[in-house]
Amino acid sequence: MTPINSRTKGHDFERWVAKWFRGLFPKAKVTRGQQAHSAEEVPDVLVSSRPWLWIECKRPARAAIYAYWEQAVEACGSKIPIVVLRANHKPPLVLLSLPHWGWILKVLGRAKHAYHTITER
Repeated sequence: MTPINSRTKGHDFERWVAKWFRGLFPKAKVTRGQQAHSAEEVPDVLVSSRPWLWIECKRPARAAIYAYWEQAVEACGSKIPIVVLRANHKPPLVLLSLPHWGWILKVLGRAKHAYHTITER
């Protein structure tokens, strides 16, 4: 794949992830980060109601999971790094640290209907 096609594939995936988050948080403003327009690091997808999230999107032919993870961790500062990735012909996956996953499970455990709400999407 040529670099231009690869970049287009990555941008298309960022738009897909942003749309997915809009469906999950319909009242939030969800936008794609504009890396080229800013001197500072910005995530690929921003969710206004969840400013503590740092969402990176990767759409490789083959996934280099730890390289993507290290990039997100180095760039996120004090935010929670999340990598959404999808290799060719594979379903999308999310990378999240085990401590952050535990935090999410605790939060879901406090919400009586949270599991059903998420799994219905």
